[in-house]
Amino acid sequence: MMTCIKTLLIFTITLSVVSVTAQKKKDWQKIDMGKEYGVDFTKFKSVSKSLKSSPTFIADYKIQQFFEQKGSNHKGGGATMYSTVGLSGISQEAYQITIDELYANLFEELKNIDLEMADGEKVVNSATAQSMHDGKKNISEIHSGRLADGKIDGAGKYAIYRPMAPQYYTNKKIYGTYYLKLAKKEDVNMFMVSYTVTFAGFDASRGKSSKYLSTGPYMTVRLDMSINTPKGSYSIIYFKDAPIEANNDWSLGINKDAEKDGSFWGISSSYDYTLMADEEKFLTELSSIIKGMQKAIAEEMKNELK
Repeated sequence: MMTCIKTLLIFTITLSVVSVTAQKKKDWQKIDMGKEYGVDFTKFKSVSKSLKSSPTFIADYKIQQFFEQKGSNHKGGGATMYSTVGLSGISQEAYQITIDELYANLFEELKNIDLEMADGEKVVNSATAQSMHDGKKNISEIHSGRLADGKIDGAGKYAIYRPMAPQYYTNKKIYGTYYLKLAKKEDVNMFMVSYTVTFAGFDASRGKSSKYLSTGPYMTVRLDMSINTPKGSYSIIYFKDAPIEANNDWSLGINKDAEKDGSFWGISSSYDYTLMADEEKFLTELSSIIKGMQKAIAEEMKNELK
C-alpha cells in the first residue's frame, strides 16, 4: 500500500510541473465534484453488503501537505536548471483545526447516508488493537497533529497531519493482515483516507540561448481512499480527473529567499524561493475542495447501496 501511495505522490508532483497558467475562478459551492471530476469505485459490490450490516470505522485519515517542492528544466541538453520553493504563512494550529473539521465532515457525510458509524474510541482501545500498538510503526490511539514528515527525491518534502480522532494504522510498507485482523475481530468496515496537497508549479521552457524555469502558486488535491471489510473484501475510491486543481488567489506572492530558511516548518531545508500564503484563503480553499469531494463520495456511495 505504501509503495502505491508513493507512486501516486510522484505522479501528483509531475502534474504540478506542467503549468502555472491563470485559470477561471471556481466556485466550489456550485460544482458537483462527482460529475465534474468523476468519482468512482472499484469492486464496490464486494463491500456493499458489509457496509449495510457492519459498523464503519474511519481508521486512518490524513493529509500529506507538501511544504517544499522542486522543479527542473532538462530541455535542450546542457546543464539542468533547478529550483526549490517553500510554503510559508500557515500555522500548525490553523492546519490542525482544518483537518479536525474535515474529519468531522466525512464522519457526518457517511452517517447521513445511513451508515452505522462505529465507536472509534472503543475500537482503538480494544484488546486486539492494543495488542498491535507499539507507538512507533503500528499505531492505535487517539491523537492528532503533525506526526511525521516525508520526502520524494527530486520532488520535495511533505508533512503528514492527522485529526484529533481515534486512529489505527501502520507505517510498515508490508502490512500483511494488520487491518484485516482488527476488522474481523471487531466486525467493522475500515476506511483509510489520504489526501495529498501541493502548492507550487513550474514552467520549463527554452529560448535560443537560454533556459527558463518559472515558479508560481499551484495547489492541487489528490485522494487515495480504500474500504476494507471484516471478510477481507476491499474497494478503492478515486476521482478519474485527478488531481483537482484549486484556485490560487491564496498566494501573497513569491520571494527570493536570501536566508534560505525552512525553520517555519521546523526543518533545516533551504529554499531558492518562498511562496507566502494567506492562511485563511489557503485553508478555506483546501477545505472547500475536500468537503466537496467527501460529499460526492457519500452521494455516489448512497446510490451504489440502493
